Amino acid sequence: MKKIFLLLSCCLGLSSLNAQLRFSLLTQRDANKKAKANVVTLVDGKDKIDYTWNDTTMRDPETTKILFEAQKGDTLYAFLYVATFSKVTTTSINGKCVAGKEKRLFFVKWDRTNNQAKWKNKSIESCLLNVTLMSKEEELNDWDKQSPLVIKTHKANAFVDLTFDPAKFWEGIKSEQ
Repeated sequence: MKKIFLLLSCCLGLSSLNAQLRFSLLTQRDANKKAKANVVTLVDGKDKIDYTWNDTTMRDPETTKILFEAQKGDTLYAFLYVATFSKVTTTSINGKCVAGKEKRLFFVKWDRTNNQAKWKNKSIESCLLNVTLMSKEEELNDWDKQSPLVIKTHKANAFVDLTFDPAKFWEGIKSEQ
């Protein structure tokens, strides 16, 4: 068995998988040191893939965690958790969320033969997007990885249940209102 390394400038945690997977999230900055984009990098042996997006809500990762990983054929599946600080500028919303947090779940389906990945993410807590995490944080931390994980959130005027079923991991995160 090879090891998974969860990286955020240094090694934070270990898990096991039949592939050596490294995962990191960094915030890129412009010349004025303002956060401009986020980059998620997955590395598996000699293969590497990046996902870069201009994000108006997230900056400076605080916690990153691989919740689940599996391999089916040449495709690697990863279910990731990321907690960051809210990205607030002096011109945005009059200082709201200056000490806010942003939390997301990412589902990655990486075809290593073609080195292409599909990335999907869901906000589970966001000061800037008005998403409230209704589930307890311990449910994520203490999840047994055998039973389905259900995360309850509230966004705008609706309650939303996000479900990840490890028995059907290839289906990713399902959303129900």
